[in-house]
Amino acid sequence: MTIKSKHHLGYFTLLLSPFVLFSCSTAHFADNASKSYYNKHTPTAEKMNTVFFIYKNAFSTDKEMPTQPTKSTTTKKQLLPLLFYWNWFFRATSDMNTFIPVNNLITSINKNAKEKGLQQKLNGEKIELTINSIPHQFNTIDKGFIILFLSVESFYIENDTSKLDISYRILNGNNEVKKGNIVIEPDDKKVSLGYFESEKRLFNDGFTHYDESIDKMGKQLVERLYEIL
Repeated sequence: MTIKSKHHLGYFTLLLSPFVLFSCSTAHFADNASKSYYNKHTPTAEKMNTVFFIYKNAFSTDKEMPTQPTKSTTTKKQLLPLLFYWNWFFRATSDMNTFIPVNNLITSINKNAKEKGLQQKLNGEKIELTINSIPHQFNTIDKGFIILFLSVESFYIENDTSKLDISYRILNGNNEVKKGNIVIEPDDKKVSLGYFESEKRLFNDGFTHYDESIDKMGKQLVERLYEIL
């Protein structure tokens, strides 16, 4: 009887081990994935001031691309292993170094301002933009359940729900002509792991979507500024 109990204990330990390993390694995997991705997709270190724009941040940020783009931690571990039913929920939260979204945003603003003809509409004036906040966080979620031989699992990246908040001042020389604040809602699209896809593919899709969403925010900001002018 004692031997049988040990066999059952070993069996359940074997079943439990992948979930325990996942909960501990997801944050580490997210950091490795971000490093691999941004080594190939490094944002340009944009100059903070141009002929038409003066850029400022309400927060400190690196002047160069960081060696580690994200800092991730496990923020929730929940596992319910019963005899015929298992339920789990793991979440890793990642903070993106703000160098990445800030420089991607400035690149987008400069590019879209030129395409929109914002410089001509400024007619010699300048715009001072202060970035108060910018989306720079995401969650990696793994949740699901097992009932007998039926298994259902969801593995996805949940994007930042914070907004892009920018203050602007329109300047004619040293004189302030107009000022205000622009808030742009984030793209809250989830990026999910599909069938027969790897975790690496999920993170690459997630980072691609994140960069594209920042670029889209830059375009929306230019359009709002064009209307204000």
